[in-house]
Amino acid sequence: MIRCMRELNLAGVDLNLLPALEALIRRRNVTRAGADVGLSQPAMSRALARLRALIGDPILVKAPRGLAPTARAAALLPQLTAALDGLGGVLRPQAFDASALDRTFRIVASDVQTLLIGPALLAGLRAAAPRADLSFLPVSPDVRERIEDGDIDLACRCRPARTASR
Repeated sequence: MIRCMRELNLAGVDLNLLPALEALIRRRNVTRAGADVGLSQPAMSRALARLRALIGDPILVKAPRGLAPTARAAALLPQLTAALDGLGGVLRPQAFDASALDRTFRIVASDVQTLLIGPALLAGLRAAAPRADLSFLPVSPDVRERIEDGDIDLACRCRPARTASR
């Protein structure tokens, strides 16, 4: 019976087996494939046994010069490579490009703080993200709520200096 992908419950499949499968088909050697994916030879042999049961195919068979992939395994390789490349793209962190940033950062600060940090902060922002801007807002009692709601991005707070106790 041929299993349709809709019938296969991916939640029940160990997706860690996919890089092992690709390495096995490419390397045609359990030990070298294991080294490629960071598994010992016995662990890779167990992975091969699990893959054989999952796919319903021997995957690698004895050949005159070692092991050879079955026709099914060879046919899977292009799909498998594409799938692993696609998964890598999903999991790879997206590169951050500050120069493409087009937004206004809202900062709550006192007048003195704005005068002290504003020019240097704005100069640094302009150099890294020329389309971004800063908006300084006055301090208000609801600052914490506004941060939690996403209405402001940063709040500067000054505490009075503590005097040393004698």
